[in-house]
This record gives sequence, structure tokens and C-alpha cells, in this order.
Amino acid sequence: MGMVKYVAGFGYKTMDYTYDDLSNVTKSIYQKGTAAETMVLYFEYDKNKLLVATYTNTTDNATTKVLHAKYSYYLHGDLKRVELGDRLRV
Repeated sequence: MGMVKYVAGFGYKTMDYTYDDLSNVTKSIYQKGTAAETMVLYFEYDKNKLLVATYTNTTDNATTKVLHAKYSYYLHGDLKRVELGDRLRV
């Protein structure tokens, strides 16, 4: 699924989305097909549909994605902690 939006001063920009079977966004691609502007965001969820990690990349290649945040939750489901940084390990 994708969308196109006009941004004043920059022209038309695209966003493409990929979803899993539970309707969670697993990947979004800004300016797919425009190498100089492409930014890919990956989203990882646990079995309870809670976001547990986010990654980025400048190409659509999951093997070279960079971890940017890890999320942990209390047992009752509220967000407990967010760890930010590009040197995190899952």
C-alpha cells in the first residue's frame, strides 16, 4: 500500500507500507525508487502486537538494517522503557 503527497517546495513524495497478518506496519519506505532520497523503516513486534524494535536503512535490504530503538513493557502492557541508539543489540 502506498500514498503520494505534495510537499510545497519539494514536489511529490511517496510513502509505501508493508503490513503483517495482524495489520501491524512492518516496513515503511519513503521515496521508494529514488535512491538519493530513499529511507526505509522496519518495525518489529512481539506476540502481543507491541512494538519491540525499530530499524532504519537507506536501501530496501533487511540484512543491513540499523537498530535505532528497543522498547520494553510492564506486564500490564504500558511502555516501560525506550533504549535509543545505533549500537544497540536485540
